[in-house]
Amino acid sequence: MNSTIRLPGGLADVAGYPVLLRELADRGWSRADLEALTGRNVLRVLREAEHRATEPLWPTAPLR
Repeated sequence: MNSTIRLPGGLADVAGYPVLLRELADRGWSRADLEALTGRNVLRVLREAEHRATEPLWPTAPLR
């Protein structure tokens, strides 16, 4: 498992994400870029993992 030894001030956990995103927006990142950074990439990775999986990642029958 990889871990980060040093983090920028204010980014020790996800509570700092709004500050990071505001700074990136102020530096010219577009809304689409910010969306890709924060969510779309995760969804893309999950879809690719599901596509390559030999077993379903999600239940195919209703849970009881």
